[in-house]
Amino acid sequence: MKKMIEAKVSGLITTHKLELDKNDHVPFGDVARSIMGQQCQYGSRYINGLCEGYPPLGEGLRFTGDDRNYHSFTIHVEDVEEFVRRHFMYVNRYSSESQAEIEGRFDAYMHFMNSTVSRRISTGEFELEHKSK
Repeated sequence: MKKMIEAKVSGLITTHKLELDKNDHVPFGDVARSIMGQQCQYGSRYINGLCEGYPPLGEGLRFTGDDRNYHSFTIHVEDVEEFVRRHFMYVNRYSSESQAEIEGRFDAYMHFMNSTVSRRISTGEFELEHKSK
């Protein structure tokens, strides 16, 4: 299980060029832009549900930051995939597709991302580094 988590974490960091801090958090703005396709100010509204009409999709996940400054948010790298999945499912909730089809599209996206990273790791293109702040 630990290797699988490490592979997913490596995939997220490499594919989306996320930088880890010393606590294994990444800037939420990078996650919002590179994975969710949103500006940080809009993606951050889904973290805690403080903005009317936005659900608290970050509940139970490891976020840090000040609610008054959306640029301050970070998310633990092991929680990125779960938050992105929750957001993906939420924004597609009114799709004509079934729940299983929506989940299948999300799984296909994550599989593509992870297989791309596996190729990059096997060719030695990538090395995981912790960034000290």
